[in-house]
Formats: sequence, structure tokens, C-alpha cells
Amino acid sequence: GSSLVGHIASGAGAVATTVQAKLRERVSVLDFGVDNTGVTTCYTPMKAAWDYCLASGKDLYLPAGTYTITTANNFPFGRVDGSTPTSLLDCLNITVYGDGPNTILQTTTVAGADVLQVNGAKNLHFRNLMLKSTISGTTAGSNGISVTGGYDNVTFENIWCEDLPSLDK
Repeated sequence: GSSLVGHIASGAGAVATTVQAKLRERVSVLDFGVDNTGVTTCYTPMKAAWDYCLASGKDLYLPAGTYTITTANNFPFGRVDGSTPTSLLDCLNITVYGDGPNTILQTTTVAGADVLQVNGAKNLHFRNLMLKSTISGTTAGSNGISVTGGYDNVTFENIWCEDLPSLDK
């Protein structure tokens, strides 16, 4: 298997490793069965990918495509239990990243849902993502990014927001 096959990058000072170790350097949401066509809600497999990265300290890659959540949930990065935090969740400097505006995170709900809600987290980074939302009800709007419950060392870089519905009450 791949754990028995050696791999060495070209160039002076390259260190030998296995093909298995090289393949595990990058964690993709597609490895967890996430649908990137926008057809199927991806909350459960996306959360499984996030939980793996949080346990291992690995960055999470979302290849180009459309990722949709159709429940009242946000994308599951950071603290996702909805509680009011008493301390900040250390996200180990994980970066959640995509392929720029070609990686679309969208919520499609009746009552509205923020696309990214960072609740009580520290050491978490987002880059190269497009955020969108649609709502079919009349009770709430949707934020692209919502930061609640405290934060420390949370960064957003190259985030595009488009078609985020607001609601006048």
C-alpha cells in the first residue's frame, strides 16, 4: 500500500517520506463525502471533516464548487454547539480555505442563517471563499460573517460576499 511506497521531493535538502504521509498532508472536504455541486446539503459530512481537522490540527481545503446548507445551521467551523462560551475554543491555527470566488459557501433557509458564525473561537483562519445566502421566509436576514461569544486571533482573508439577503423589520 501507500505506506510502503517512498516519496521524495526533488531539490536539495528534500526529506524522504511515504506516499501515504504525503497524501495526508492536505485534508479535503471531498475526502469526507461532501457534495460540492450545491445539490445536497453538506452539514453532516462537512462537520465530520471539521472535527477531523480540529482533532489533528490540519488545515481544511474546500475545492472549487458550491457547498450548501439548507437547515438553520451555519457552516460548522469553530464552536458549533450554539452555547454561550465560557472559554474560547482553540482551533490550533487551522485555516479553512478554498479556490477564491470559485469556492461558494451558501445557506438556503426559510428563517435565515449566517454563512460563517465564529462563536467563541481562537486561532482560526478563513481565506479564499465566496459567501452567499438565500431565504424564503420573512423573519430574519443572513450575515456573511458573524463573530459572537468572544474571539482571539481569528482572520478572514480574500472573502467575497454576494447575494446576502437583509430584512427590514
